[in-house]
Amino acid sequence: MSAAQAAATSAHTAQPASQLASQAAAQPAAATSCALAPIAVYVGSLNAVPVDTEIVDLLNGTGAGNFGWLTWAGGQSAPTLATSLTPPGDSHTYTNPNNPQDHRVSVGDWVRGTAGVNNSRGVRDALDQLMTVEAIVPVWDTATGSGSGTSYHIVSFARVQLTDYRLPTHNRISAIFLGWHACDGSPVTPTPGPTATTMPTATATPTSTSVPTATPTAVTPVPTNTPTPTFEPINQAPVVDAGPDQRITDLTATVTLTSTVTDDGLPSGTLTLNWSLVSGPGTVRFADPGAGTTGATFSQPGVYTLRLTASDGAESASDEVLIVLLPDNLPPQVDAGADQLLPSRLTILPLIGEVRDDGQPITDTLSFQWEQISGPGTVFFGTPNQTDTIAEFSETGVYTLRLTASD
Repeated sequence: MSAAQAAATSAHTAQPASQLASQAAAQPAAATSCALAPIAVYVGSLNAVPVDTEIVDLLNGTGAGNFGWLTWAGGQSAPTLATSLTPPGDSHTYTNPNNPQDHRVSVGDWVRGTAGVNNSRGVRDALDQLMTVEAIVPVWDTATGSGSGTSYHIVSFARVQLTDYRLPTHNRISAIFLGWHACDGSPVTPTPGPTATTMPTATATPTSTSVPTATPTAVTPVPTNTPTPTFEPINQAPVVDAGPDQRITDLTATVTLTSTVTDDGLPSGTLTLNWSLVSGPGTVRFADPGAGTTGATFSQPGVYTLRLTASDGAESASDEVLIVLLPDNLPPQVDAGADQLLPSRLTILPLIGEVRDDGQPITDTLSFQWEQISGPGTVFFGTPNQTDTIAEFSETGVYTLRLTASD
């Protein structure tokens, strides 16, 4: 039944999203299967919001952390969220936590939340892609559980265009509200709370005349209380930013690692931090691996990936930082060999060059080139791109040859 039909056949009691009915009725309500973005939006955030209005914070709620992220099949990792955020997403993998046979998100369903704070590069890249397209997001009225056990009760769907995000410290996603949307035949207007109450119809009262006439009987609907959505405290994982990537040229220096970690204070208000080595050619020594700001020394040059993990005792999150510990790149040192005198009866001369390099950059691939600078004739090189080659001269005279090396 469309929103217009519903308004013609029944009178509804007051509901948290009733002010949205006039807006939603103007939106198309085609019954389609939607590709959804895993961002849950609270119905109160859209209450009385006109179409084309920017909402500063979609990730709203009573606590900090990633309040509002969804997981379709229960996965809690950052790569899982990044895959779901990357258009067109993977909402077709949804599994209803109350009905394993249900794989289509509809009004009335529950969708699980993800507790991991996902400020990973993969999530940020996915959000950048999502900002280029129009997204459809689920709208909820009640959240239950905590941490990875959080679930959201879906009451509608909305079309949005993401405009900005601030994950490391603000944990905020901004978007323009484009209107309501229907998925799989669900009504456009969100209707959390009590169901609609049918208006009693008029009854006919016969008169004493031979031609009976119908006299409507006035009926006053009995008002009902409007339920207010309530929230249980939901423990969210900490928000971790391991700091900016760094390039260090002093191989003996202690590298300062500066991170930012925030948390909602649940469940106990205690955070545990730990720095660890993910990859690199050598070992790393942390001055204090349990501190957000600490020093790190490295056993040898190279490219290192370090990870900072934060745990509140129930949920954990991490972020990685890249440390490039390499000296400044110097040009190769080239020796084309000693000057030579070729007897007049000979026209071919062997050339033996020598090249030394510092190994920088990391992807260092040396290239060589012999060339003629001057001379009365022409010089032909056997293998001009090798340090050792032969040169053949077209006529006698004094020639200058050059060997060039590049990293």
